[in-house]
Amino acid sequence: MIKVGLRMNKESFCTWIKEIREEKISRKDMASKYPWHENTIKAYEKDRLPELDYLYALSVVTNFSFRELVRQRLKTGLSDLQFPKIEKNHLLNNIDQVLQFDNQSDRFSYLNNQGEKGALEFAEVKSQAEIYQSFPSLKVEDDAMEPTIKKGALCTVDHKDTKLSPGAIYGFSYGTGKSEASLSILRRVQSSLKGAIILVTDNPTYPAQELSEELKKEITVIGRIKSVTNTL
Repeated sequence: MIKVGLRMNKESFCTWIKEIREEKISRKDMASKYPWHENTIKAYEKDRLPELDYLYALSVVTNFSFRELVRQRLKTGLSDLQFPKIEKNHLLNNIDQVLQFDNQSDRFSYLNNQGEKGALEFAEVKSQAEIYQSFPSLKVEDDAMEPTIKKGALCTVDHKDTKLSPGAIYGFSYGTGKSEASLSILRRVQSSLKGAIILVTDNPTYPAQELSEELKKEITVIGRIKSVTNTL
């Protein structure tokens, strides 16, 4: 699976949406279900950037995040165009902000017009939105936390919280650097009676692990999971 987070070129984006589609439906069935010919879908999955309506249909049939499909399509398309770098970077850097707040603007407008109580709630909600916007979105690549967090889910991660508080879920990666592309490992933190840190999963096929000194050398704490958007 193509890792999301690093900017994709046209070919890698097309391969990415092909992999998303293949997990749920064949190309033939997609073409029979919706008004796109098999050859058109094949082109979308090779080297032609798809239209917005196709991405919407792809989101519906696969239950993959429409916001993430649009986000990556915009970044790929803008990166592929030739125009001044300053203007290009301005557009690219504002994609996340536009997509983050558009789906909350109606609620903000409503709360902000409900008197003192509404204004207070508006301020609280907007503050939380701004906080969560600052957290990077990472994609879950394994099924260790199913059924709570499904493979393919999008998580926001607080990189500043790496203290491993019992009861919380954290992202880990192998190596020394923080991954900006995916979560290699998700684990729930527990504490033993002797005070040792135990890393557990919600999927019973994965064994619990004590965070030994040897294991600490092999993994890096990416941060605490703050929110999850599961695929269905």
